Amino acid sequence: MGDLNYPAYGVDVVPIKNIATTNAHGFRPNSAGPPYEIVLVGDSYLVGGEDDASTLSERLRAVSGRATFNLSRAWYGPDQYLELLKRYGLALRPQVALWGVFAGNDIEDIREYRRWRREQRYYFYADYSQRPFWVRYAIALSHTGAYLTRTFIARRAHHEPRVGPGEVHPDLGVIRVGAQPVLMRFAYWNPEGSAEQLLATAEWQALQARLTEFRHRCQAHGILPVLLYIPTKSQVYAASHLPYSGRRFLQAVARQRPVRTNMVEAITTLAQRIELPLINLLPHFQRQAEAGQLLYYPFDTHWNAAGIQAAAEFIWQALQPQLAAAPPAHRPE
Repeated sequence: MGDLNYPAYGVDVVPIKNIATTNAHGFRPNSAGPPYEIVLVGDSYLVGGEDDASTLSERLRAVSGRATFNLSRAWYGPDQYLELLKRYGLALRPQVALWGVFAGNDIEDIREYRRWRREQRYYFYADYSQRPFWVRYAIALSHTGAYLTRTFIARRAHHEPRVGPGEVHPDLGVIRVGAQPVLMRFAYWNPEGSAEQLLATAEWQALQARLTEFRHRCQAHGILPVLLYIPTKSQVYAASHLPYSGRRFLQAVARQRPVRTNMVEAITTLAQRIELPLINLLPHFQRQAEAGQLLYYPFDTHWNAAGIQAAAEFIWQALQPQLAAAPPAHRPE
């Protein structure tokens, strides 16, 4: 029903069809065979699809005619993207390596990866397999209690009395999509601070280091490195809200006005600083939204089928001049 849906919203949500078939290495299936020309690495935005033919890599193959390979994994972030590239991507010797950076949580993924290196904890995942049985049992009891407490708090926060007919839940935005009002729930909002302040943080500096290594390793193998900016749903649609949207949603929109462009400005500056080609999906998605296209599931974080197709078409349009301008690839044995 979507990762942002709650019964209290009082909305009959159309179920989402999402197939998660994987190959022997845990990646989404690839219909093309070697030699691969475009390798994609990223998170769930590049993994998702209503069937195996509907992932971003498969849609990109369909519009470009180029052989694609999807190395993406849900819940991964920049540190893992780089490791996937080094472990699997470089050996495929593609013409292009496309690194998808999601504006919503890739910076948080960097923080979580650092915590995993320190504590073997990544978000709510933890590895206790080597602990004695009674220690694991005590940990399980403790975590169960903590989970129940968090669940109770979350239900108190989100499962308010179900709104009545014609009412809008405080957390929902009513978004103008073409001529239609569409109820939506948003998860990711831009962080506080200017682009310069974001770039000065430890997480953004770590991102710069990872992307710099990405560029160097690709170029050493004769691969064109390209950065793909994946916008959040709020960046694309929140500005098109109608005045009778939910109270808390309107408060969030008001808080966003001073920082509504800081993320895209930061990633643009970073790409220019390290001389990394950038494909920015945000302006294209905003134009599509203004034209009445619904590109995200209203009650989920991710693109719908139309969003994946729009991304694939724009990526291929943006890649063609970069491929034409790239020097002949040197493919070391």
